[in-house]
Amino acid sequence: RSNRREPRNRWPGNRRPTVWLIAASLALLVWVLSGSVLRALAPGDVLPGTSMGGIELGGQTRERAASLIDGMEPHEVELSRGQRSFTVRAPQAGLTIDSESSAELATSAGRSGFGPLLAGPLSLFQNRELEPEYEPVDSKRLNRTVDRIADRIDREPFVGALAVDPATLEVTTEQPEAGVGVRRGLAARNLLAAFRAGRGSMEIPVRRRPAPSPAEVESVAREAERNLQEPHLIRSAGAETVVAPERMAGVLAIESSGESGGASGSGIRLGVDGDEVAALVSRFAGNRDRPAQDAGLDTPAQPPVTLSEQGDLGWSPKPGVATVRGSRSGRRVLQAQAVEATAVAVRNGEHRVRFRTERVQPD
Repeated sequence: RSNRREPRNRWPGNRRPTVWLIAASLALLVWVLSGSVLRALAPGDVLPGTSMGGIELGGQTRERAASLIDGMEPHEVELSRGQRSFTVRAPQAGLTIDSESSAELATSAGRSGFGPLLAGPLSLFQNRELEPEYEPVDSKRLNRTVDRIADRIDREPFVGALAVDPATLEVTTEQPEAGVGVRRGLAARNLLAAFRAGRGSMEIPVRRRPAPSPAEVESVAREAERNLQEPHLIRSAGAETVVAPERMAGVLAIESSGESGGASGSGIRLGVDGDEVAALVSRFAGNRDRPAQDAGLDTPAQPPVTLSEQGDLGWSPKPGVATVRGSRSGRRVLQAQAVEATAVAVRNGEHRVRFRTERVQPD
């Protein structure tokens, strides 16, 4: 028989893991309770290390924190697009700090939730930079601010331009350029988000406004050259007037067709310069208009009253005949219609246009 004794198991069953679990739980409990005790003993309602908008609020009462928050300088956000930038203060974005809600946020910071519990005593020494709470947004003021900035950035597409030498009728072009438009709704939402997140800058969101391609501009230029190969004829009040190509040189222009230009996104066509065609029509009307003539009376030049050398007045009837000048109607070119008729003729590649007139009655 062997006298060797079997070693005794000091931790029968699962006792060893159980002890370790109990020890870890007690350590965690001590950790959490120590943190809670330290936070409870901390001076003031706001824990140390808590700040808002750059103002240290640690150790302050809730009422004192609200007063400090109420005197804060408004937060600013710089909006930028390319080389342009705009600074917007919180009130301009329709935001007013709610000092009471902000003080409540500062008071509860580090005191609620699982984070402070798990941090234990370390939660008393953490730095907490908070963003203020705001009252409901003044949407009208926010939209006015965004509109003001957008109006300075928005740019319509430049569809290109024609220049015609009156002497040689040579057509040259100026190249198109895309436009840009601020996405105003998105800009307003992003601006509010920047303020609430405490960011100091943001990019202004825009959408591209497409312009015609250089090939489209050149195509319109060739059409202008063809248009100037023969004169235009204006028929008005039963007569025709010839307008030489050199006089039409300044009238032709590139204009938007109001239709999609496919991949370029902007359709163009040969049209007229509004001011130039109005001046052409005005000069034509100045030569063709005829004013109305009112009826009137022609009476004898000598009155029946005489003045003697002695200064006496005398009157004696004299036979006289009053004649009637007849009236005559006039004529006037309808200039607004003539401008539109000229534009339509150019767009359609036509060289004959009719200027309508109206009769002007005498008074």
